[in-house]
Amino acid sequence: MFIRGREMISAVIEALIGSISLSTGLHTKKIDANIRYLQQYEWFRIIYEDEKYRKLFITNYKVRSYLQSKLRVRLLVKNKNAQRRFLKLVEEQIEKRHTN
Repeated sequence: MFIRGREMISAVIEALIGSISLSTGLHTKKIDANIRYLQQYEWFRIIYEDEKYRKLFITNYKVRSYLQSKLRVRLLVKNKNAQRRFLKLVEEQIEKRHTN
């Protein structure tokens, strides 16, 4: 199921405004709120509660940057392909952490 018209427009506007921001830092409150929201879903809870992955949600810039976007989070909830892409990102970050 896809995001409806108004939600999509709102999410796109939010993403554009966020990309214009002068700050390159992450917005911790948004990320934490999005993580709490995603914890309602079992597929996310399983990886979040796994210690191997959990550190990424706290410390990894790419994972946290991904989770900062309300649009991406909504897509994660509604779209299996988005979930697969997110899991691929998480796995790639785990591999990078182990090779460094």
